[in-house]
Amino acid sequence: MLCLPILNQGNLIGILYLKNASTSRGFSDRIPLLNFLCTQAAISLENARLQAQEREKSYYLEESQKKLQLIIQQTPIPIIEWNTELEFQVWNPAAEKMFGYPAAEILGKDFRCIIPE
Repeated sequence: MLCLPILNQGNLIGILYLKNASTSRGFSDRIPLLNFLCTQAAISLENARLQAQEREKSYYLEESQKKLQLIIQQTPIPIIEWNTELEFQVWNPAAEKMFGYPAAEILGKDFRCIIPE
């Protein structure tokens, strides 16, 4: 029987438990290989944990963005957003009502198009 720790940055995250009743030597000649496999298992487990964490963060970010878009579309306050080129990126229904331009007509245009000359 052999038990080896699965460590990640000094923290125990698992144990490799092996039992071999067919030989008296057990695993003594394979300990370096088993230690290497434990190291690789620790890396794989940590990567899986980080990927799951990132998927969860992405899900919550997407849900927050959906909520924000709903708020932007439903608020009675005009919300306008433009990029670094000063082109309109967001134009909600309240902005349509205030300025008289539908979003389909204004998005992508320079912000100066709504400023009277």
